Amino acid sequence: SLTREVRHERAMDYAPHLPAHVHYFTLSAVMPMMDYRRHWWQFNLDDYSMWLQAKVSEGVCIYNDGQVVTLDNLMPEKSAVPENHIHHLGAVRGHHWAVSYRTFNFGRNRFPRKALYKAMLHTLVELTDA
Repeated sequence: SLTREVRHERAMDYAPHLPAHVHYFTLSAVMPMMDYRRHWWQFNLDDYSMWLQAKVSEGVCIYNDGQVVTLDNLMPEKSAVPENHIHHLGAVRGHHWAVSYRTFNFGRNRFPRKALYKAMLHTLVELTDA
């Protein structure tokens, strides 16, 4: 099941069993409703389908990326992982597909993935060397 309740229940089941010596990193994606192209002169199926999904998530949290709300992207509270091993790197403006792939919007997605990945790797090295 992909329902929010089932995901939370499973996360709480797994949380106490997460290895405490591992560093955990999260990065959220947030796509404001006004950023979706949904007018007939801008229409493409990618944006329209993500916009429809974002409308459903908006009732849970306005900070979502079309499918995942930001709060669901964070580490479960009941984990045995020390706080200094949990790192939320922040949020980027775009849906998770924009962050991962160039193919959305028929290959015209302008999300600066290369810059984000370089910054993430630099941050990961800094945080794990400390």
